[in-house]
Amino acid sequence: MTHARSHIYATERANTIIIGGGVSGIACLRRVTQAGIDAVLLTDRLGGRLHHYRDRGGTLSPIYINDDHENMLRFVDRGPRMRLEDTYVLEEAGALRPFVSAGLVQQAPALEALETFLRELRSELRGFRRRAARTDQKEMIESYPLMNKLANMSSEDFVRENKLGGLYSLVRRVSWGTGFTEPEKVNALFLLGSLLPLVTPTYAANFVGTYERLTRGVEERIKIERVLRVSTRGQLSAETESARYCADNLVLALPHHNVRRLIDLPPPHVQASCNVAYVRGRLRHEPSARIPRFVGIGDDHLVWRYSELGDVAISTSTSQAYLASIYSSYEVLDSVTWKTALAISGPTKDWIPTRIDKGVYLIGNHNLPTMEDCFLTGLFAANCIIAAATARQTSETVGFADQLGGGANLAG
Repeated sequence: MTHARSHIYATERANTIIIGGGVSGIACLRRVTQAGIDAVLLTDRLGGRLHHYRDRGGTLSPIYINDDHENMLRFVDRGPRMRLEDTYVLEEAGALRPFVSAGLVQQAPALEALETFLRELRSELRGFRRRAARTDQKEMIESYPLMNKLANMSSEDFVRENKLGGLYSLVRRVSWGTGFTEPEKVNALFLLGSLLPLVTPTYAANFVGTYERLTRGVEERIKIERVLRVSTRGQLSAETESARYCADNLVLALPHHNVRRLIDLPPPHVQASCNVAYVRGRLRHEPSARIPRFVGIGDDHLVWRYSELGDVAISTSTSQAYLASIYSSYEVLDSVTWKTALAISGPTKDWIPTRIDKGVYLIGNHNLPTMEDCFLTGLFAANCIIAAATARQTSETVGFADQLGGGANLAG
């Protein structure tokens, strides 16, 4: 989409322009730069959802990390482990009830069936990710039968078909606590993906130091500028208040609502937003003193204590009035509202390809929501750009050689 141009102060050129400074954008920048390709990354805020309260190390992002996030674990430290026995239900007036109740224990057959599905999904997902840096997500999903089936099945149909109705309370709480939306609104792939912490060692993500590790060696290629408009036809370009950047490749590494500001893109199946606050205070009902860390999940909010310094409180509402029902006294140290905390995909026919036009790529969490999958879309776009540059260079070399050969024949 091309918009009317405003006054431009300068024109710059690079092989690749990357718009967005989150995980996928930085992953793409790192990879193309390592291959010797001239690239520039434009962003109005470096780090995307890797946001944290720097002075105290508390996360302001609704993200955890697990042992299967092999790429991201190079840059993000594991915080305390999430455990089901440390999880509570936040009831009215802030009361805490153990998540694992006697009623849940009675659902042992259903829990065993659910665990089987989760372990099979985990295995498929690990295979899927091993190929994702070289193959488009949309192209290869059909090669993974369980993932493909779940992506095209509603969560309600999955629960009903597998007689898991007795686990609805568990499913709903965990789905909301990881996806910020009711399970009825999402497909079975997202539902089971949100339950993977039940079978995969999962931790609070510690982002202190992540910015520095991710950007090491590419700092000079990052420009803190807000992109006003882009052209995805003819001469690919991006315009900021100070310059027009022209390139052979344009990579959009932005959340869904920001992408739609720049180009035409269908809305996601479900778009989840949330407010995240870093809170220091006294709970109205403290858990056992023997449990210094816990997760409390309410109807539309969550409190996660994994540090002595403060709690992470997450809500689907921008209002923080709910905090008064949880804390007898508290102080909000910092907060942020994520307009697109998650863009949840629907059936695979609606998945978005990474390469959306010649030289134009869309990367991030548009099909799969985790940091690891975002990172891999950045690697895939980068590898496509590198392959195209290598092919072009080879073609030019062959053409030059042919010219020399022709010249030699003429001379003879």
